[in-house]
Amino acid sequence: MKKTVSLILTLLLVCTTLFSLTGCGEKVDVDTEIAKATAPLNDQIDRLNEEIVRLNAKISALDSEKEKFATDKKTLAEENAILKAEKSKLESDISELKVNITELESNVAKLETEVFRLKASLDGNTEELVGEIEKLEAEITALESEIEALNDEKIALYAKIAELG
Repeated sequence: MKKTVSLILTLLLVCTTLFSLTGCGEKVDVDTEIAKATAPLNDQIDRLNEEIVRLNAKISALDSEKEKFATDKKTLAEENAILKAEKSKLESDISELKVNITELESNVAKLETEVFRLKASLDGNTEELVGEIEKLEAEITALESEIEALNDEKIALYAKIAELG
């Protein structure tokens, strides 16, 4: 607004100067006087044009940055969707592991009951029963190892979920 007022005042000054010079009877080179009077206006116009060019360059840079941010936002949204799908899959795997662990624990309990029953019913045929007991105890140990491995896998999956956020 101030620049516009300044331009108008300068133009008014130029017109007044021209009128006074031509009205006084002196012979004046109008083109020279106009050039002198409009020189400040031309300088202001040049500065404004430079400012417009600078601002247009800044707008262009901001538009480029805006496009980059939009692309980054889209990429992050896609990555977020992938991570959510991975987390869901891991949670499903954990649920499946929990079911397997429960089944194995049930089998261990059944085998322990059988071992207890066999130990209680020892009569004269101890070698065969001891062999069967050892076989059952080995199976119990294997199942307990499998349960421990599944628990370790479950813990690892929880850790991976925690990493995914």
